[in-house]
Amino acid sequence: CLDASALAEAAAEPRLRALANLLTCIGGMEFAPRHDSLIRLAEALTADLGTGRTLHGCRIVPRRGMVLLYREAAALAPPLTPAPGAQALWDGRFAVRLAARWSGWRGGAVSIGAVGNAGLQALGKGVRSTALHLPRAVLPTLPALWRNGVLVAVPHLDWGEVGLDRAALSVMFRPRRALLGAPVAVAAARASIM
Repeated sequence: CLDASALAEAAAEPRLRALANLLTCIGGMEFAPRHDSLIRLAEALTADLGTGRTLHGCRIVPRRGMVLLYREAAALAPPLTPAPGAQALWDGRFAVRLAARWSGWRGGAVSIGAVGNAGLQALGKGVRSTALHLPRAVLPTLPALWRNGVLVAVPHLDWGEVGLDRAALSVMFRPRRALLGAPVAVAAARASIM
């Protein structure tokens, strides 16, 4: 969440640089958005954002006097199947590691992909109490572990199926380009299912 009034009051160069860094990090991109696109977004933030915008794989929407910036669901990477014991990068933002010894490998095809609407339905009412710290619009864009099309775990919601070997799964927010120029571990304890 961004304070739109603080952004509007900032000088043009720092405001554009902050927006570029946020969009690049949250969008999982390697390079910043085009300068003219940033200028149009900055103008919309100071004038009227309306129902929101998309830019650089992110959604930018007004929310309770603030501006919410999160990953655009339509721009998410497709699911990937990580190799046992190897680390993979999903959606340019999440470092995923499944231990080779993990018992879940015997249960069929395992993939890392977005929670999506199917995952939200599978979580049911349990998602309401677990994810109070996150806006509902963000939930479908979180990484999830799927096995044969069935939701197995959502690390950032500290949710996993009963009997899941949680110590063998790690999902860390490590975007291609960190917000502050160095790797960022956001809620590391909650991002790793242990």
